[in-house]
Amino acid sequence: GEVAGYKINSNKSMAFLYTKNKHTLETSSLLFQNFDGSSIHILKKDDSGNGLRGAIFEVQIDGTVIGSYASGGDGSVTISYDELKEHLDLSKNSWTVGVREITPPTGYLLNDTNWQFAEMRLGEDPKQFVFVDSVYPRIEIVKLENGTTTGLPGAVFEVAIDGTSIGTDFTTGADGKIVINYDKYSRFLGDGVNQADKVWGVAVRELTAPDGYLIDNDDWQPAQVKLGQTLAPFTFTDSKYPDIKIIKLDRETGAPLANTSFRIQIDGTSFIAEKATNEQGEIVITYAEFGHFLTEADKDRDAWTITVTELEPTQFYNKDKQQTSGDYTQTQQLKHGQALSVFEFKDTHYRDIKVFKRDSETNWLLKGATFRLHCVAAENKDAGNITDRELTTDEKGYVIFENIPNGTYELTEIAAPFGYDNNSEKKTVIVTSDNDRVIEFEFKNAPKSGLLIRKIDSVTKQPLANVEFRITPLAPLDSPSWTAVTDDNGLIVKENLAAGTYRIEEITTVDGYVLNDKAQLIEIKNQHDAYTVTFENNQKNMLNILKLDAITGLPLQGAIFDRNTQFFC
Repeated sequence: GEVAGYKINSNKSMAFLYTKNKHTLETSSLLFQNFDGSSIHILKKDDSGNGLRGAIFEVQIDGTVIGSYASGGDGSVTISYDELKEHLDLSKNSWTVGVREITPPTGYLLNDTNWQFAEMRLGEDPKQFVFVDSVYPRIEIVKLENGTTTGLPGAVFEVAIDGTSIGTDFTTGADGKIVINYDKYSRFLGDGVNQADKVWGVAVRELTAPDGYLIDNDDWQPAQVKLGQTLAPFTFTDSKYPDIKIIKLDRETGAPLANTSFRIQIDGTSFIAEKATNEQGEIVITYAEFGHFLTEADKDRDAWTITVTELEPTQFYNKDKQQTSGDYTQTQQLKHGQALSVFEFKDTHYRDIKVFKRDSETNWLLKGATFRLHCVAAENKDAGNITDRELTTDEKGYVIFENIPNGTYELTEIAAPFGYDNNSEKKTVIVTSDNDRVIEFEFKNAPKSGLLIRKIDSVTKQPLANVEFRITPLAPLDSPSWTAVTDDNGLIVKENLAAGTYRIEEITTVDGYVLNDKAQLIEIKNQHDAYTVTFENNQKNMLNILKLDAITGLPLQGAIFDRNTQFFC
């Protein structure tokens, strides 16, 4: 008889009994050996090597199907010899075994429906039959911000299989993704779920963009799902609503200007009545600020009309008309797909008016002249710095009226320096943004009639103040002598002197200068005329070289001296 699990050995053996002598019976031993019965081993696993329960396999031996078998919890199937023997031709020592998968586990694709064959020999198990199934592809939707890899939450999609919508409320999560697994869409696949040649059409479209974003493309994206295929993600991009950026710059320097105020309108409606530029000279308006002014219908449009109007310029700046519009307003189309809509405004700084005061004869700059700047008509009546202003020249001989806005002005001298006649000229000054940053004017004054004593540096020709002189009338004049000190302009002026001759002598000078002890005579003939006497002083520790013509005694220019030349005094 056959032992369970073993194949009976059908070979026949013979044994003989014989005698060595008449008293003893000898025997010969017989050995019967049975072979282990062969088993068939099947393994079902996924792409990661994990065993899969529930796969159904069809098995054949020598072309005859012997039954269907299901994989267990570890994904394996074992068909023992006891189950096989009734299907084996025991007169043979080998058999051809065939296995194929006919039903995949739930949620998995039947990757291969072909038979796998192996030879099963007496006493040996055939090789293990291994089948790998892939999970049904996930339908994955990815939502990105256009031009980035940043996922966008809150986008809503519709998904259809074979033209039938399976839902209109699939919404991206925090990572911008939606994953739809087999268990969510399997009921829409219909017949042929496990047919190797079955193909399903999957289509996805975006219904609603995340807040603050525009749908770039609302068309369906189609793809096909079939057994054994990995479905690529459906990737959609949305663009942010464009930002509105207002830039305010100094027209000449390009420097940013803070605190310029603007009014901003969308399609003619003011959604920001007034907003001012920051320290960087910018205003940036995002969807968070203007989005709630858009109706739901507006949000789906491709363009909006944005109007920006300058209201108040930065302090000490003119509100200039803009080159692009000819007024104080700029209008642009805010278009879908733009990242930024930029409005650039440029204004010019107020101008300065610099007024020089000069002696009409010597061209020296004079201290003590007072000027008035009067605004006749301002370009912007609301601009500051348009009240009358008065300034007096200092020792530099000029004044600067700072930060003058565009307009028409009248410039007059209201007080002359001591010893000078007033200049009655009125200058009309038209200030525009096209003027130089500093506009210069010059007033010249003639000395008053009478005696005028000038004191200057012999080299620089600049006036010297605080030098004392004595003026002595000569006979037949009998009035006493008197002393006077030069003013800041280096002048002494004495009007209404009687006609006659006067001796003028320097009696003290300022520190650092050598006293000029050479007296000068001046004859006054008409007290309504001006008579000028000039004294020059040399600085101390200064060598003065005078080059003269040997015959005429006239001074000569252009002589060159060596510093090592010896001079004898």
